[in-house]
Amino acid sequence: MNEKIKQIDLSDSSIKQISDFLTSVYDDKKKFNYDYLSWLYRDNPDGEIIGFNAFDKDNNIIAHYALLPKLANFQNKNIKIALSINTATSKNAQGKGYFKKLANLSYDLARDLGIEKIIGVANQNSLHGFINSLGFKKICELEARISFLMFVKKNKSSNNSIFKLVYDQNRINWRLSNPNKKYKILNKKHQIIYTDTNIFFRLIMMIFTEQKTTVQNSYINLPKIYLWIGNSKVIQWNKFFSFNIPSFLRPAPLAFIWKDLINDQSISNDQLHFECIDFDIF
Repeated sequence: MNEKIKQIDLSDSSIKQISDFLTSVYDDKKKFNYDYLSWLYRDNPDGEIIGFNAFDKDNNIIAHYALLPKLANFQNKNIKIALSINTATSKNAQGKGYFKKLANLSYDLARDLGIEKIIGVANQNSLHGFINSLGFKKICELEARISFLMFVKKNKSSNNSIFKLVYDQNRINWRLSNPNKKYKILNKKHQIIYTDTNIFFRLIMMIFTEQKTTVQNSYINLPKIYLWIGNSKVIQWNKFFSFNIPSFLRPAPLAFIWKDLINDQSISNDQLHFECIDFDIF
């Protein structure tokens, strides 16, 4: 094979090339634009993107794998982790092992940079590859919870060893500056960050269970159905006003996956607090 494999270059021309490649592979002309990838790959306060590209003999990208550095708290200690995000292989390069090769190179580099865990969100199409080819563990299927009234509160009896991503004002500001989305706050009392998905649904990005954080917002509270995707024993839902959509009724159930780079440590779903703000697709 005449391919070349290189660590992701974050120059303007490289970001543009990656944008064109991902747009072509996923046939999505809106999401993978230059501004979005520049924000995601270069501006993250926890560090620049970690990953590799494979190129053909004409210097065209034929495969891409990327990890987004994050800070998490687990067992009352802050640790460096990374979120597995954009993975893609062109049609002509599929079946040649690029997914596994680029992923393992990315994990080796991440380990060298002090990353301890890799997490991700996989659909049914990609779950098999992450588990069987890359050694991930499926921790749980994420809930897709419908709520008609936002009656939620913090569960005071939740596990102290919870794994959760760390957010301060700087991290919140960066996450909500995603150029592809507009975020609002539901109300001053609950501090619930959301984005409108359509005229009927409001996607809940984050429910503040600890600190109050300043968020640029407009307090518009038109009646809508709320959708929350995640896993948490920290958040306590009112059972009369919410329900989890059964997996067989969802078009694409999502699973939380986990890979330990240091000591093969794992967690249970009872130890996981994870919401839409924690992964990149919303």
